[in-house]
Amino acid sequence: MQNVALSGVAGLDGVFARGDEVWSYELGSKWRFLDGRLIAQGAVYFSQWQEMQQQVGVAFEVDGEEFENGSIAFNVGDANVLGVEWELRYLLTDHVVLGFNGAYTDSEWTDVVDHPAITHKPQIQNGNRVALVPEWTLGGMATYRAPLMDTGWDLSLIASAAWRSEPIDEQGRGPQAAFHRLNLRATVERGPWSVQLFVQNATDFDKRFNPGSETAAGGQILDPRTTGLTLRYVPQQQR
Repeated sequence: MQNVALSGVAGLDGVFARGDEVWSYELGSKWRFLDGRLIAQGAVYFSQWQEMQQQVGVAFEVDGEEFENGSIAFNVGDANVLGVEWELRYLLTDHVVLGFNGAYTDSEWTDVVDHPAITHKPQIQNGNRVALVPEWTLGGMATYRAPLMDTGWDLSLIASAAWRSEPIDEQGRGPQAAFHRLNLRATVERGPWSVQLFVQNATDFDKRFNPGSETAAGGQILDPRTTGLTLRYVPQQQR
């Protein structure tokens, strides 16, 4: 990333927003058990992040008029990230497949810059967690595929779920809302025809989760619970 001069910003004249640097190390493996019906893989990783950039609040001065609510990218310091991730896939029967994945991440500021530009960031202190890095992320999926009795149609049922713990909000407003999602889908197919019934965000999760906190302005919200039915016809030569 190119260095950028922060001229015209109160307290930061002559200071450069330098490109950050990350060194990452990872060790992983994959295993098969039960005659290949169970597949497991996992990895451990470690990252050293030097001169990490984050948005900080500053005061701007233009033609003698001061603006207190400015925001720029600034090299706030160094951080370490240690994590482990895993994925399991199990063929329960000839028609049912179960999946589970997750990750645990331990992030920590190790050398925070002593500069007035980050005084509005109380969470950026040595020993604290890095903003927007959740400790836990988990996900799961279950699928069922089989002929639909003797009708000539094939049935597919899929359920997927995801959950993420509360990361620290980048703007210093405390933890964000934990995030979860559940999607359901049922499909029947026969030749070029398919009919699908789906439910997105089945639990109707409606909290702001990134980057704002649960009650703060800003951030993203999932679409509300959405149910739909689709009918498709795809000529055989296009499949």
